[in-house]
Amino acid sequence: MEPLSDDLRERMLVAVDQWAAGRYQARLKDVPAEHIMITRASGDSAFDYLVRLDSLVGSAPLRLKVTIDHDGSFHIRD
Repeated sequence: MEPLSDDLRERMLVAVDQWAAGRYQARLKDVPAEHIMITRASGDSAFDYLVRLDSLVGSAPLRLKVTIDHDGSFHIRD
């Protein structure tokens, strides 16, 4: 499994930031970089990732599934 490129990570984090702002009125700038983890979703397609955000909303970690569509857009769900 090849590592996530810096470009893809950055674009994914921008999409997650916009999604979190709309859903939770929270921004990623409030989360320290070491509290953001992105991994491939095991058993799913190569276009599915799990994003774990510690301390974005309250004290519990927020886990998101991010799917990259064929057109390059991101679909995010919690």
